[in-house]
Amino acid sequence: MNYLKEFSSWIDERHWIEFSAEFFNEMGWNCIESENSSYVVEADGKRYFLSARHNAGNGAIGTEKELDILDRIDTCNADGFIGFYSGNYSTGLYVRLKSLGVPFVLFNGARIAIYMAYARSFFVDKYFGNGERAGRIIWRYYNNKDTDKPLKPLLCVCGCGKDILEVKNISYSLVLLEQYENQLYFLYGLKSCLAQFDGNTYCGWVEINQILHPDQFASWNRLVSNYISDNPSLDLSNFHPARREFMCRLMQRMRPVNAGFFMEAMSFQ
Repeated sequence: MNYLKEFSSWIDERHWIEFSAEFFNEMGWNCIESENSSYVVEADGKRYFLSARHNAGNGAIGTEKELDILDRIDTCNADGFIGFYSGNYSTGLYVRLKSLGVPFVLFNGARIAIYMAYARSFFVDKYFGNGERAGRIIWRYYNNKDTDKPLKPLLCVCGCGKDILEVKNISYSLVLLEQYENQLYFLYGLKSCLAQFDGNTYCGWVEINQILHPDQFASWNRLVSNYISDNPSLDLSNFHPARREFMCRLMQRMRPVNAGFFMEAMSFQ
C-alpha cells in the first residue's frame, strides 16, 4: 500500500482533518473535538492542540502557515501542539516550536505512512485501498494478479462449486483442520457447507477474510505446523495436496503487508 500516493490523491481538506482525528484514536491516543470545533489530542496526561493540514504535493508547512501557535493552544486549554501534515513541514517550523518551550509532535506524510501499518484493517479500509467490496461488507478484497486474467478459483471442498475467493463469498467462508482417526484433513469452503465439522484440533478454524491478513496467515500456519510436529504419526496423504492448493490460490487475494492488522491496533504512546 503506497500511502503517500494515496494522500496525494485526496483533494478534500475536511477529509484529511477527519482522518487525522480518527488516526490518533486508532493509535491509542484520545482525540476529541473542543468547544471551538478544533481537535485536541490527549496523551500522557497532556492535551495537544491538533493542527491538521493537507499539503501533499505542495510546499512544506512553515511558520507562515502555522501562526499564533500559543494563542491556539490556550484557546483549547491545551498544553502543547501537534502538527499533522500529509506532505512535509519546514525546519523553520520545528525551530520555532522548540523556541516556544511547549510540548510538540510533528508528523509528516512519511511518518504517518509508517504508523498506518499498525492500524486495524477496518480503519485502513475505510480510507485507503482500491480493493473490491461486497454490499455493506467493511473489508476490501484485493486482486494481486498482474494480468487481466480472472483469478483461479478456490472451490469449496464439499463439491458445491462455489468459489470462496469471490468477493460475495469470502466473508461466509472458512478453513479448518479435521482429524479422523489417524487421518488429518485440510478443509475449506462455505461455512454452511462445513457446518458438520468443528475443527477438532487445537488449530480451530479461521474465516477467510481473517486469514487474508498476513499477520493472521502467519499465526494460523504456525499453529498448523506445530500441530503436525506434535503428532508425527498422522497420515498426511490427504492433507498436503489440499493445503498446497489453498495456499497458492489464497495468495491471489492476500492483503498488502502494511494494510493493517486484523484485530487491535498497536499503540505508540
